[in-house]
Amino acid sequence: MRTTVPVTIAIVLLMLMLAIGCGSGTKSNAANPTPPTKAIVKVSSVGTPTTPLVGAQATVHLPAGVSVKTYLNSAQTATDVVVASGVSTPADLVLGVYSAASGTVNVYVFKAAGFPTGEFATIDCDITTGFKPQASDFSVTDLAVSDTTGTFITGLTPGIEVSLH
Repeated sequence: MRTTVPVTIAIVLLMLMLAIGCGSGTKSNAANPTPPTKAIVKVSSVGTPTTPLVGAQATVHLPAGVSVKTYLNSAQTATDVVVASGVSTPADLVLGVYSAASGTVNVYVFKAAGFPTGEFATIDCDITTGFKPQASDFSVTDLAVSDTTGTFITGLTPGIEVSLH
């Protein structure tokens, strides 16, 4: 009888320690998930054009607390902030212009060989500490695409895909 009491107490203490350790970690992670510090935005054109696209531009609207790096004293995005991706790689020209005042990035992609509809640019965004944007807070408008003759192609719509890291 005397040997079973210490063994029982030890088992109860061990179970209690395991329960406290597991419960504490789960509650902490669920209540305080790590906020994202980066947003990767993929811009695309959606539709069926009759000719290949040569140029594409669009305006991406960023939510509060989201920005992009630029060259010093410039609105031009820094190297590797806006890059050609998907159907437009490798592109001949890629340019990003950022407006902090309006929270927008204008994206321009040109590829002389042409490209079909689909993802054509990726933007690497920074999220300020304390902000927790959702993917649905980002949007894209003002898609304009042209063909090899410089004629604007109508009937296409902009697409956006956002992943938060």
